[in-house]
Amino acid sequence: MLSGLRVIELASEPAQAICGKFLADLGAEVILVEPTKTGCALRWRPPFVSDRPGPERSVLFQYAACGKQSVTLDLSHADGRAIALKLLASAALVIDDGQVLSKRIDERWRETFPRLVRLVVCAPKLRDSCASSSTDQLLCAALGGWMAQLGEAERAPLAPNSETATAFVAGVIAGSLGLAAAMRAEVEGTGCEVEVRHEEALAFTTRFNETYYSYTGFEIKRMGRTFFGFPTYRIFEACDGYVTCAAATDPQIETLLALAGIDDPRFATRADREANREELVEALARWFKTNAKDEIFHRAQAARVPMAKIATIDEVFSLEQLKARDYFATLHHPELGEFMVPGVPWIVDRQRPGVPRRAPLLGEHSRALICDELGYSESDYRALVDIGVI
Repeated sequence: MLSGLRVIELASEPAQAICGKFLADLGAEVILVEPTKTGCALRWRPPFVSDRPGPERSVLFQYAACGKQSVTLDLSHADGRAIALKLLASAALVIDDGQVLSKRIDERWRETFPRLVRLVVCAPKLRDSCASSSTDQLLCAALGGWMAQLGEAERAPLAPNSETATAFVAGVIAGSLGLAAAMRAEVEGTGCEVEVRHEEALAFTTRFNETYYSYTGFEIKRMGRTFFGFPTYRIFEACDGYVTCAAATDPQIETLLALAGIDDPRFATRADREANREELVEALARWFKTNAKDEIFHRAQAARVPMAKIATIDEVFSLEQLKARDYFATLHHPELGEFMVPGVPWIVDRQRPGVPRRAPLLGEHSRALICDELGYSESDYRALVDIGVI
């Protein structure tokens, strides 16, 4: 859908990389500009395949760089900046951290590229200048209001079990805003700078809690395994894992009790169930604990009680829904071999877009972009390689 749209990715911490991946998945041509020799910092982010560090072995990079091209440039050198400027001249969007474009390439970029949209994706502004987006994701989750909602009410908050959880939110929001800005630039001929900060993106996704508080003065606390206090709207432990139950209406709860073989006058009405909530949860917990999560899931679904097993990571790959929709894709990497990756989470005209392209090798597309597109001769290219510009 974005065929013909060129994006230059100048910074590649997780949020910026996810922004670029989002656009690449939609069909944009995303060119990742990396430092010579080492490549972008994301290439050195653990975990690594087989726990062996290397520029082609970061699992996070292999995911976040799918579909991109890689060109290596030393931006501290005038020739490196000259090549970067030529690439930017053909781009509609540039992804930045607030530093690279204006401080290392062209401080007057707005005058040089009046139609260019600059997407600045960065972490909380803790100092006078924009903090590096490598700022600890715990800090972003804390400031954005996420951590206050994770865990048991009587215990300390929990951290999201993924350093990229917050980065994904900021990255996708930034990509969406960038597309809107690029549409305006195409119509009106005027670019702009769009800034997205992690903590604001997170607060945006939890705005129901803030809005609820502003109207009522009531703060939604951490609820652990339950939700809004419903005794049957919670996580239960099965004999082989966990399931989440979302039974909330009277018919759903009554059907759930019938499935569990619980016939007790203490749970006959909603008022009775509320008055005896602890006993109800204990009775249901005993039934859940004696059954497998797959069996519970299918029996509950057949009876129209909203229920789902909590799939472990390995089980996600075998989920019937994802397999039926052909969600996962298999990629081949020259160093890592074959591996599965999540596909794009959308279908267009009843078809899922083609198999994603693997992440690029360091500098894999430098020659094609610099020689074939920009017109540098082979001798000029070799000379730039020899002095470390490429």
